[in-house]
Amino acid sequence: MASLTLRNTMKAKKPKFPRQQAHMLKQLASGSWNRPRGIHSKIRNAKRGKPAMPKIGYSSPNDVSGLDRHGKKEIFVATLAALQTVDKITEVAVLSGTLGTRSRVRLLTKARELHIPVKNVKDIDQYLTHVQADLAERKKKHQTTQEKKKQHQQELEKKAAEKKKEATPPETAQSKEPLKTEPASPTDKGKAQQ
Repeated sequence: MASLTLRNTMKAKKPKFPRQQAHMLKQLASGSWNRPRGIHSKIRNAKRGKPAMPKIGYSSPNDVSGLDRHGKKEIFVATLAALQTVDKITEVAVLSGTLGTRSRVRLLTKARELHIPVKNVKDIDQYLTHVQADLAERKKKHQTTQEKKKQHQQELEKKAAEKKKEATPPETAQSKEPLKTEPASPTDKGKAQQ
């Protein structure tokens, strides 16, 4: 573990590597490193007093390369099968950022059972209680909206039934009997026969 402490002290001394002219242009300040290619570039020529460029000497020792600050290897986890392959002594689980709430809860409960450390969740118990309370609140809200929708639908059906009653005329004894039409004159009778 001597190389781990060496790596941590080296990383504490490592300078930041700003892009060339990042102090002049705001859009370059937050960007990643791009090597300067200008023929008169003072940074490329490593002039004294200019910002440093990344070099192989700033890299970590080979035996601790890829490990976190505590010397554990980070394992990317998105499924239960991947979680069960994690060694709890030398490795630490890192949950996928694209996981949904239910699958994240399922993975965290399994990690708590197996005593596997999870790097991107500080307190598993606190997170689980917070999520369960949030899910219960969402479920309650969903039920109230469903009840409101049902009530609204019933009101609409009642209004439609009332409208239908108002639109249809009341049936009387006269309207039930079929209308008898007799020809008024013999000429009309002849026309009807033709």
